[in-house]
Amino acid sequence: MKQQQQQQHCITLEDVQKAAERIQKFRNKTPVLTSTSINQLCLGTNNNNNDDDDDEEDDNHHHHRQLFFKIEAMQRTGSFKFRGALNATLHLLETNDDDDTNTNDGIIPNNNNNNNNNNSTRTSITNVVTHSSGNHAAALALAAQLASTTNNNKNSVHATIVMPRNAPQTKINGVRGFGGTIVMVDSTNEAREEEADRIVEETGAVFIHPSENVRVIAGQ
Repeated sequence: MKQQQQQQHCITLEDVQKAAERIQKFRNKTPVLTSTSINQLCLGTNNNNNDDDDDEEDDNHHHHRQLFFKIEAMQRTGSFKFRGALNATLHLLETNDDDDTNTNDGIIPNNNNNNNNNNSTRTSITNVVTHSSGNHAAALALAAQLASTTNNNKNSVHATIVMPRNAPQTKINGVRGFGGTIVMVDSTNEAREEEADRIVEETGAVFIHPSENVRVIAGQ
């Protein structure tokens, strides 16, 4: 399947740092919190009555244990998925800017500017597609909407989302609210993948996998 022709999923620290820089204008910086009550549940108890130094050291270690929580419910679209989808989408536009003669990356020239030959005002449409039942669906739809506001509006990004018919209505509403086009299919992985492949084949859209994409991984 075309959508499975992904790069190797190995990323570097530099990939993560570049992703953080790329998306910082749009993402929420979500907090990292801890909870005294939950930390107390993790203290553990030692029922052995001995004075071994090792046991005492273990007890001290337990009493200093803390859990930390990254509150991604406060991220845009309510999920960490937004960061990955946004990084992949913005990186795609950067790649297209570096080689604006590329016709294999979902780019469709906008012919509405035929009366103006100034390249600074020329716009193009970038089509992206994915399959998802919720979080990545909304993430890519919003990423496409936001990416369309970059580069002085030279690029318009359009997201098509293949969703199963049993997807939660709140997720469907979210995708539509962010301007994504939804294609409903049967609730099987095979149906999702086949429809996404069809869209890629017929429109030249770029498939952005929910997880098996290096830019998505780096952004998340």
